[in-house]
Amino acid sequence: MEAVVHEGWGKPYEEGETPDESVLPAGWKEGLPSTGGGWAKQSVIIRSAFLLDGELKEQYRAQPGDFTTTWISRQDVGHFIAERLVNEWKTFGGNIVTVGN
Repeated sequence: MEAVVHEGWGKPYEEGETPDESVLPAGWKEGLPSTGGGWAKQSVIIRSAFLLDGELKEQYRAQPGDFTTTWISRQDVGHFIAERLVNEWKTFGGNIVTVGN
């Protein structure tokens, strides 16, 4: 999935990390919108850590490229989307953002 997202953002995916044909079939790029890359620049992928049914704590990390979080409540993910993502779009827009503790 990340290879497709990177293509949509017009950003190169990590060399040698694109999945093989058992995951992404040959010619998969031809099925994407033909805008020359960058068709998904106004999107965000939220990678949450292990989701719990806990209470809203408003204490979590949200960082593009940070893959070291462990868990987060569903309410805190909602808080991130409603309060931080919208208000801090310049930081998070067009990125894969990991949210967790």
